[in-house]
Amino acid sequence: MHVGGDGSYGIPLRAILAKDIDNLFAVGMMISTDYYAYMSTRNTVSSMAQGQAAGTCAALAVKNNQLPRAVSYEVLKEQLIHDGVYLGEPEPLKERG
Repeated sequence: MHVGGDGSYGIPLRAILAKDIDNLFAVGMMISTDYYAYMSTRNTVSSMAQGQAAGTCAALAVKNNQLPRAVSYEVLKEQLIHDGVYLGEPEPLKERG
């Protein structure tokens, strides 16, 4: 498998949400991917990023009394950036304060 461009790609939130079970995330080796992406999504760094996203999404869901599937992508993205997670954005990261 060859990943073009800068060698990275995003993982949609829906890939770590269990299809028929509310409040269940599947990350690391359990993520839903196709054959070609599977090997690069189960490494340690990717699994850590998926776990961070799942935990943050779960916390936002509890905070807002909603299911994880209902958490706004923009709200999740904003929280992850606030927490210092690098999402491959073209703009420079702001210092945490």
